[in-house]
Amino acid sequence: MAALPAKPLMSLIGQWKKACQDIDGDYLLEEMNVDKNSWSESQVAFENADCTLPYIRFEKQFALVINNNNRDLTLQNVFYTSMTAEGAQALNEIEFCGVSDWKLNVRQSMLNKDCGDGEVYQAGTKLYSIFKLSSDQKLFLGEASENFDGSAPSKRHLQYGKTGYTQ
Repeated sequence: MAALPAKPLMSLIGQWKKACQDIDGDYLLEEMNVDKNSWSESQVAFENADCTLPYIRFEKQFALVINNNNRDLTLQNVFYTSMTAEGAQALNEIEFCGVSDWKLNVRQSMLNKDCGDGEVYQAGTKLYSIFKLSSDQKLFLGEASENFDGSAPSKRHLQYGKTGYTQ
């Protein structure tokens, strides 16, 4: 691919987040970290609406290529981290994702594991998406639609999510 344009990439570098929000009864904080060649996304789930009692973290790590306002991601790893001792014990009891050695605050890779959600994450999986920065410096990311799921350049996301990230 072409060299990384400095302006779009430089405007993205750093940590981004969305305010804690109630999504179908789960209280989630979404964060992203963007560097020159990498992109990570995480969701932390909380036990309470104040988002002060985290119990699990889900994280995806990608290699990143930026070309204008396109972002091409290559999955490198996926992790779950139990953030409570009780949670780690519960995950062990059900052998969540086939793992039975969960520990407090220790990341577990979920590559090539079936976690029951219908998706088995594999390193090297590509995602072709878009991004834009609004005039008030909010970052909006592309999201999948019926015919544009991001699985190939010809199926690159065309629409943006409704909620932006802030630095």
